[in-house]
Amino acid sequence: MVGRLEADPGFGKATSLAIVGRKPTRPFALNTMSGDMNSSAFGSAGSKPGLVEQATGARFLAPTDEEWQAAIADCARRPAWPAPGSVAVTDERAIVCLSRR
Repeated sequence: MVGRLEADPGFGKATSLAIVGRKPTRPFALNTMSGDMNSSAFGSAGSKPGLVEQATGARFLAPTDEEWQAAIADCARRPAWPAPGSVAVTDERAIVCLSRR
């Protein structure tokens, strides 16, 4: 995800990260982190920037409520990850659309 965002010309100005939706890895919910390396953390909007930072070293702020609503609206018009166009940098906000919410 971060590699795709880095290719966007606006990436250097991105201060917040909104990862909208999620990709299920199992047909049923897991009760523990066993088996998925705690990717269930993607289920909480506030934990996503920190999880990306842990995995890649890229630092982002969590989006404000206004930025989050704008990202949800943006993802409604974008294809879901990993399709081209599923990531973007808009108004200093990095967006990854895992699903079309």
